[in-house]
Amino acid sequence: MKAAARSAALLLLAASVSACGAQSQFTRRNARASEIVWRVNGALQATKGGRVVAEGRSFSGLDEAVSCVPMARERASAAHSSYVGGQIATWSGFTVMIGGAGAGVGMMFADREKLLWPGAAVAIGSAVLGGIVAIVGANLIAKSRPAALDAVNMYNDHYAATRACRGFGEKRPLGPRVGKASLRMRSSLVERRAR
Repeated sequence: MKAAARSAALLLLAASVSACGAQSQFTRRNARASEIVWRVNGALQATKGGRVVAEGRSFSGLDEAVSCVPMARERASAAHSSYVGGQIATWSGFTVMIGGAGAGVGMMFADREKLLWPGAAVAIGSAVLGGIVAIVGANLIAKSRPAALDAVNMYNDHYAATRACRGFGEKRPLGPRVGKASLRMRSSLVERRAR
């Protein structure tokens, strides 16, 4: 009976672990080469023309991929910095919680008569402060993914209208080059109309 229960527990564990990884089963085939498309392959990936331009939770590289649309670049930079700042705040909060709890308990056990209440205050205070910092960090991390999705949507919507995007970030002249002859012709036309 114990072997059957152990086998069932291992089977349940294997099923739960395999269910944690997600992968896309569909990739758009009719996307323009300039369009950025999202794909899930273990992590969220942004692809452009079949190649991965940004990958992972921090969306590093996305600001370069959308750089020719200024508001998309700002949003992608905000997504990256929000994720990085959130990671720093979350881990700092956990560190303060654990370190403060350890210090407070150490104080309480060092001298039970004199340091019991100060040790408890240190432990509780660091738990509250660290918890607040960790919650702020988790909120920043949660804001990073929608910001990255917004950046890609802004890029895809404004790509054709942005002149800098025509060569993946290179700027082209706005019109035909004007030579001296055409300037002379233009000035003679202006003079004729003025008469």
